[in-house]
Amino acid sequence: MIGTTIGAILDGECIGLDPSHRLYVVRDGATVFYVGQSRDPVERLLGHMGHGAWVFYGKSSLGRMVEVNMPASQSWQVELLTITECGACDVADAEQALIDLHTPHLNIKGKRRRSGALPNCYKVPGARVANQGVVLE
Repeated sequence: MIGTTIGAILDGECIGLDPSHRLYVVRDGATVFYVGQSRDPVERLLGHMGHGAWVFYGKSSLGRMVEVNMPASQSWQVELLTITECGACDVADAEQALIDLHTPHLNIKGKRRRSGALPNCYKVPGARVANQGVVLE
C-alpha cells in the first residue's frame, strides 16, 4: 500500500507511482468516502476533482465533497493498493471487496453505499440542512 493525501495529489507530488497500485480508498480516518480502481489512480482522482484526462462531466460527488470541505480535505488520506493486497484475482473483484469491506459513503457501484448521513463535521455539496438525508447529485 502507498499512502498519500488529497493535497499531495492535487499538488502533483504523486506522479509516476508504481503502476501495480490500481485501487484507491479515500478516507478521513474511519470515515471512508470512496473506493475506486483505475490503470492510473492518481490521474483518475484528479479527474474526480475536475482536473486531468478523466474529466468528462465536471467534478464527481467525491470531487464536490473535496471542494466544499477545503482546506481540511487536503489532509484526507488516499490509500493506493494492489490487487494482491486486496486478496483478489482481478481488479473488479478487488474493488468490490474494498467496497464491501468499507461501505463508502459516495460509491454507487455494487449498491453498497453506507446508509445514513456523513458525520456532522463534513460539509455536503448542495445541502440545505447539513447531512440529513442529503443525496449527492
